[in-house]
Amino acid sequence: MAYWSLRLYGLDEKELWESVKKGAYPATTTAKKFDNAIDPDFLLSLARECFTNSKERRTAITEKCKTLFNFSSILLGMIGLLLPQMLTFTSVWFRLPVILAVLLLVNSITLLLSFFSVGAETEIDFGPTDTEKPANEWKTALASDYMNAKADMDSRTDYLVNVYEAVRFFFMSAFFIVVAVFAMSYVSQSPSDLTEAVKESLMQDREFLEQFKVVDDEQHEASPNPN
Repeated sequence: MAYWSLRLYGLDEKELWESVKKGAYPATTTAKKFDNAIDPDFLLSLARECFTNSKERRTAITEKCKTLFNFSSILLGMIGLLLPQMLTFTSVWFRLPVILAVLLLVNSITLLLSFFSVGAETEIDFGPTDTEKPANEWKTALASDYMNAKADMDSRTDYLVNVYEAVRFFFMSAFFIVVAVFAMSYVSQSPSDLTEAVKESLMQDREFLEQFKVVDDEQHEASPNPN
């Protein structure tokens, strides 16, 4: 579903299927080596700062997705609460857009759930053999690890950004459809039309008619006989 949703949003088909399965785009940079660094301390500080910036970017897009997930859930709940009002729509041209909006919202929530799926990423780690290296060599190696981890994180973040953009597109489309349908329904239907629609709906409810008939019979039996 994520693949076809992203294709519907307009993303290029090239390598998209593999990216969806992996949850990240192919890395655009190769492994970096800094064996001839003149200032290892500055290099390590700069590499750590770049990695931190990538983490902050990931955190920002994650928070946006959480907010969008909440809005999608709220809008879906509002549609559920307004379901009785939707039953009064006599025209199929009012009902079909509402169904489309529900499908778009369900698709948005499904995409957001795939956003929060676990994905493999590069982690910074070291072992006893690394601590035995000279200080400058260790710093350049650690800086290289930071930059490689940053490249790996950016490839996944770029994919998640596209997922977020697709979800936002589907959510805004659903929101616009719901607002447009209810606005047009409010303008086009008069109170008398609404009353007739409710009356017709109740007349087709066999259970309601049976209950109404029982109450009417009880009232008739309880009324005094004029004879």
